[in-house]
Amino acid sequence: AWDAGLMAGPREPVDDRLTAAAEAAGRWAMHDPDPVTRGHVDRLVDAEDPALIDLFDGRVAFGTAGLRAAVGPGPNRMNALVVRQTTVGVVEWLRRRIDEPVVYIGYDARRDSSAFARHAAAAVVAVVVAAVVVVHWQQLQRQVQHPRNRLPRTTSATR
Repeated sequence: AWDAGLMAGPREPVDDRLTAAAEAAGRWAMHDPDPVTRGHVDRLVDAEDPALIDLFDGRVAFGTAGLRAAVGPGPNRMNALVVRQTTVGVVEWLRRRIDEPVVYIGYDARRDSSAFARHAAAAVVAVVVAAVVVVHWQQLQRQVQHPRNRLPRTTSATR
């Protein structure tokens, strides 16, 4: 709203916020399983790029539509580490309510969706819960119909 800045109180100077963001970025990079986003963060830190403030000042919020944010490095974007951390939180919540939960993970054709599904599955399995990755039906249909994915008419077992 128009008065959000007034209600938030004084902000730290940009230099202090950049220093804090660079420190957070260093901690983040130690845990980031994706070499691409980790490398991007390292370059931003080396350049003392103020973009770090936006990437590391805050966190993607889990809302009614799940996690939604631009894809990129840091806790304020969608990436492998955010997916893994959030998934662990959801699984821990489930485990407090259900003895042996099974988590179904779906994905679709959006950018990085299948990779994020694999990261979610890795996080689920890491906390000892069964995970089933479910492909979006349209994507599955395309994969089945693609010529290279068709089964041969004869196999070694039928020859």
